Amino acid sequence: MVRGNYPSFDKEGLDKQKNIMTELSKGREKLVLLGDSHMYSILPVLDKIAHSKNINLNYAGYSGCPPLFEVYPIRNDQNIKNCNELNKKAFDFILSNEVRSVFLAARWTYYTEGDYSGKDMQLLALSSKDKSGNLNSILSFEKGVSETFKKYHDNNIKLYVMLQVPLQEYNPDYIMYHSISNGKLSLDKLLNNSISNEKNRIFQYKTNEIIKSEALKYKNITVIDPNEILCDNKRCAVGNDKYSYYFDDDHLSIKGAYLLEPLISPIL
Repeated sequence: MVRGNYPSFDKEGLDKQKNIMTELSKGREKLVLLGDSHMYSILPVLDKIAHSKNINLNYAGYSGCPPLFEVYPIRNDQNIKNCNELNKKAFDFILSNEVRSVFLAARWTYYTEGDYSGKDMQLLALSSKDKSGNLNSILSFEKGVSETFKKYHDNNIKLYVMLQVPLQEYNPDYIMYHSISNGKLSLDKLLNNSISNEKNRIFQYKTNEIIKSEALKYKNITVIDPNEILCDNKRCAVGNDKYSYYFDDDHLSIKGAYLLEPLISPIL
């Protein structure tokens, strides 16, 4: 199954273009999707839902670019992929087109925790000239969430915020390979090699609390937790005996994205 045509993802110089959005579907109600590569990975299911519900869907995003106002990823490629400017232009589009609903998704812990070892972290700052460290990145993330949620509230825009999908400890091909027993894939081994729900919850806890506690201040914000679908009490499975739910250790595959339809569709 092939992912759709989404040219407004990670395109160099997108933030300098007059129209940054890709229209994915036409319809009466307008919905804008914003986020990093985690938003990109769930576009297929949102695209499907939009077509079934007559929603006019628009999207734009850069990898490593949280859909937050007033923050700057500390990266060397901001001259060709200016995250702060892209978020500003996205909001201009939302206001000028009278969009009443926005959906945000991202690998939120990428900006606060990194991975399970504390590495692979995208640092954020409140100025493009800041030399950010881990603590400053977390404080910048908190400020960005606060400013973003307030801005959507003040402009009477309904906001859907999806928490992050579980981060696996290994890539799916590694997990699948090490779950083979007697020439067949063992579901028991597959589950045991997938991330435990306890470790996943502990890892996401601080970041999710920042998002959820800020969201509680406003009636226009709905928080969506994909862990409700992707995890049971013990494990967050990387897949089943037929296919992987993941493309790599943290991005959902198309089939994995479709698993979220029962969670997202009733809300939109």
